[in-house]
Amino acid sequence: MRKKLLLVLLAGVLLLTGGCMSKSEIVQIKGSDTMVNLGMGLAEAFMDQNPDVRISITGGGSGTGIASLLNGDAELVQASRDVKEEEREKAREKGL
Repeated sequence: MRKKLLLVLLAGVLLLTGGCMSKSEIVQIKGSDTMVNLGMGLAEAFMDQNPDVRISITGGGSGTGIASLLNGDAELVQASRDVKEEEREKAREKGL
């Protein structure tokens, strides 16, 4: 399970950092309070291997994380629940 989560985190960060980020930018990952500690551990391990990448992990809940993604305040979301249909519709409307 941890390897799968690490792969998802790494894939997301690699997509975001593939030459499009300046060194001052930080990848924002927001969401599930139940996943925040795991996310921080994975982010720290990733940053140890990739010192030019900065990742910020914050909680607030799955809904907060999904709303942050929809509002453009986060690049990735940690969610410990399924995405609600109304959240999916908002994402479709925004082209996400």
